[in-house]
Amino acid sequence: LLKAQPWLVNPEYQQFITSDKPMSHVAQKLTEQLGIDDKTTNAKDIADENKRPDLVFVATNTPSPTHIAVIELKSPGLPLDNEHLSQLERYMVQVEAIVKSDYSFTPNVTGHLIGTMPAQDSKSGDAQLLMSKLSKAGPETKWEVITLPTMLSRAKKIHLDTITALEAYEAEEAESEKFAAEAKKTASAAKKVAPAAMTKKAS
Repeated sequence: LLKAQPWLVNPEYQQFITSDKPMSHVAQKLTEQLGIDDKTTNAKDIADENKRPDLVFVATNTPSPTHIAVIELKSPGLPLDNEHLSQLERYMVQVEAIVKSDYSFTPNVTGHLIGTMPAQDSKSGDAQLLMSKLSKAGPETKWEVITLPTMLSRAKKIHLDTITALEAYEAEEAESEKFAAEAKKTASAAKKVAPAAMTKKAS
């Protein structure tokens, strides 16, 4: 679902192209070189639940992209930790290096790690490190770590807000058209009355 509808991850990705879409040459090439999505070949990683993501794919804003998103969805039953974030960051670095080498420009690469947050009181060092990084992340951070329910709720709210704004705009337009029609009707009536008044005055 996320690969088919990347706008669920971020509304800005409404027109983004994934590797199974037409004109997705860059996404296809990145998928093959990173060995992700349906190009995973490492049997050890496939067998290792901790390393095997439910889904990893790239999405590009155009066939000749300036923005590339790396999206990784982990199993809901596996709490996230710093190793998962590090894996996403490695993908992001690799994407930038491949594009820079093969296409001679540096794209804007962002990353999204989607999964289950570790328990606040987790004793795992990797989980604690992830929570520490999350607490220090800011507007300039190129990645985000988010739960699937939070991501879907965000997408729903943004799209509902957009729909509400469009409905308000349509209502305003309808009101404007109604006012214009009334004004035209009044002006037309005034034109008919004016000659009659002039005739009466003349007589």
